[in-house]
Amino acid sequence: FRDGELFGVAPILMRRWIWACRLAWRPVAKSPMRLGHGMGNSLLAPRVLRCLEALITAVGRAADPGEALRNEGVALGSPLWEALERSSLLRRRYRVRLPAGTTPRHVAELSEGLDTYLAGFSGRTRSTLRYKLRRLAKACEGRLQVDRVSSPAELGVFLRHAERVSRQTWQARRLGRVVEVSGPLAARLARAAEKGWLRSYLKRDGEDPIAFVVGFQSDGTYQYSQPGYDPRWAPFSPGNVLLFRLIEDLFSHDTPRWLDFGHGDNDYKRLFGTRSHPEANVLMVRRSIKGTLACTADTVVSRVNRAGRWGVRRLGALPALRHSLRSGRRDKKPPGSS
Repeated sequence: FRDGELFGVAPILMRRWIWACRLAWRPVAKSPMRLGHGMGNSLLAPRVLRCLEALITAVGRAADPGEALRNEGVALGSPLWEALERSSLLRRRYRVRLPAGTTPRHVAELSEGLDTYLAGFSGRTRSTLRYKLRRLAKACEGRLQVDRVSSPAELGVFLRHAERVSRQTWQARRLGRVVEVSGPLAARLARAAEKGWLRSYLKRDGEDPIAFVVGFQSDGTYQYSQPGYDPRWAPFSPGNVLLFRLIEDLFSHDTPRWLDFGHGDNDYKRLFGTRSHPEANVLMVRRSIKGTLACTADTVVSRVNRAGRWGVRRLGALPALRHSLRSGRRDKKPPGSS
């Protein structure tokens, strides 16, 4: 408040968090912290430096301020980004970290119709996508199905199939990220279904799940949140095939204006997106002994990672190494193979 009148709001989710510094995928240093997770990628305040400073420092003076503040998807050049760059007050109180650096955020505009959207692809790309779809359908011998999941009644079956696939993905093996039938994500999806925001997808070979996408839609935007696929089906490009079918469904049913691929740069996002802008996940760590030690560990591990990537890239082995780390060992042949 200022002079008795409301001028800014910062919704913050407080939670316990472990800042894990990873060498490749393996955590080598862990710092438990109380984290204030900012809801959204901007602040609800006038776009004036002193107003943004006042709002951030007010969060820091709260009864449960936490040891770090995090905002995801902060656009470069946005008022919040400018405040973090220009404010000497904030720099005195916090160390600003960009855990993943700056990356493009890819989105696709869907307001012009499917034909216009597909016209943005080369003829060869369109043919390749349709060939991959036919090839996967042939491998499933007519049992290939794609289900849209939006109601609470459909959620239980979706979560059971998604957990089965999720436990086989590289994210589960390397990072411990699993979509589970019960837990915080399941509760979030249940609330979204009740509000009419859930729009997830499941691709299956009969009753056997192949791939899934956790997604949400509201206010004219579809949020492509979390994909996963069974690595046995990797030769059939199940992720891209499901995304292609998902986009076709977005155009045929309750079409949003935007498809937002979320934070991070990937080949499939560059392929299916129509525009992008640079952004970063921002971590503001209090200048304390604990915060200084955590930042020092992160700096050291980040430099080692950069040196390792540089060396592997010079040898021309980065794509093969990334594929090996993500695919892992496969004991079974791809479905549909002889």
